[in-house]
Amino acid sequence: MPAGLEESFEEVGNPLAAEEFLPPPPMTTETIKDLQAIAQKHEQVLYPPTLLDSIF
Repeated sequence: MPAGLEESFEEVGNPLAAEEFLPPPPMTTETIKDLQAIAQKHEQVLYPPTLLDSIF
């Protein structure tokens, strides 16, 4: 894991108690834009979920 990547997870996620799980939020246009901005801030790249469909 690249140094500092944990900061992007902290920014994206919500603190939870041990053994507590939440369902993923709906992927709205606003949510996707927020995630893309956070990824860019931390020098990460997000790929569409269909990226590997043409390979398999």
